[in-house]
Amino acid sequence: MNEPIQQVLYAQEIPSPDLLYRIREQGQENLPLLIQSLQQRDEKRLEFIILLLGSLNAQQSIPALLDILRDRELASNIHTAIVTALHDMQAVDELLEVIQDEQVSVIGRCGCVEAATSLTVGSQEIHARVCQTLRDVLTGILNRAPGITDEEILIGEELITALTALADREADDLLEEAFFSSGIEVWFILHDELLQTPRRIEKRLDWLEQYKVDYQKI
Repeated sequence: MNEPIQQVLYAQEIPSPDLLYRIREQGQENLPLLIQSLQQRDEKRLEFIILLLGSLNAQQSIPALLDILRDRELASNIHTAIVTALHDMQAVDELLEVIQDEQVSVIGRCGCVEAATSLTVGSQEIHARVCQTLRDVLTGILNRAPGITDEEILIGEELITALTALADREADDLLEEAFFSSGIEVWFILHDELLQTPRRIEKRLDWLEQYKVDYQKI
């Protein structure tokens, strides 16, 4: 087995950024081992395996990643790692699929809303597709009022924020309904917050660069 991969899988301590950079620089040669390692469901290692697969654009791992994402028993950092991997692979179709998937946790779905939104920069086609999906999901939630669940309120908040940041004019009436007719107090409060502090679509940081910063604080 490749030594750097072995260290990620079996060392007692969490992997160093330098080790993860080495694996990433080795490229596609590590993909079979990384994909095979997904089957272990070892939460201590799974996060790094998933993130590396995203960095290496391992499109063939996407079905397995989506299966893992639907496992609500796994820790939230695993769900977040999968969202990051899908973003890094620019897997727009899969991100939009997850946003609509009620089997996925709130963290997973909200993360995919943010990730899909960030991929709209520079692409009118992706912008249109993302906006359409977000409108459709928010419409479905509003249609279930007044029986909207706590999870749907949280997801709705993320959808509203994203549609506002995307400046989707086709969503104006829908947002008006969410803010003022839904009876959801936190959405009404969100309206004032968005007026005072408009959201911007920002480019995501490289996860490994961020990990390097966090690792130095340990």
